[in-house]
Order: sequence, then structure tokens, then C-alpha cells
Amino acid sequence: MRSLLLPKPVPRILTHEAEKRAKEKHARLVMAEVRKRDGSRCRVCGQAGRLHFHHLWYRSLGGRDTTSNIFMACAKCHQLLHAHWIDVFGSNANGRLVFKRQKS
Repeated sequence: MRSLLLPKPVPRILTHEAEKRAKEKHARLVMAEVRKRDGSRCRVCGQAGRLHFHHLWYRSLGGRDTTSNIFMACAKCHQLLHAHWIDVFGSNANGRLVFKRQKS
């Protein structure tokens, strides 16, 4: 029996643009899953309109686009989260986030 010589697989090298497109596609899939999980509602107040995606660990600090790191927040709650008027406790991985508004 004669063995077939197959060429060795060549490592795939992504161009900068291809890598960027792959990351954007991954982010879109994650956002769709987050939207479905959160029922297209703000996890803080329950509002259904003007929704934003909020990262628990900010991307600027190394946070990733994963379902366990992102939840939906309406525009008002999103602004309050970034201003630290609302604190988030718990784990998004098990769906148990607790929101506490700071006293003024």
C-alpha cells in the first residue's frame, strides 16, 4: 500500500484588516447573545429603549467582548454607571448582578 504525502499545513497569517474583521464579527455575535440573554432590556431598571452595551471590565483596562463581561443598560443607567453613581456587584457569568445606587 502506498502512502500519500500530504503537504504540511501552512500557518494562517491574518492581515491587520482580516484580524479586525474577525474581532468585529466576534463582537457582533457576542452582542446578539447578550441582547437575547438580557431580553433587550436594561439590566438596571428594565427599560426597553435606548439601550447600550456596558462592559463590567472596561475594554480600556483589558476587558474583553464576552457575554460574561457585558450587559445591557439604558442610556441613563449607562451614564450613571460610568459616573459611578451606580455600583455593580456579583457575577454576570451566572446572571446574578446586583446594582446599588450611590446615595447623593
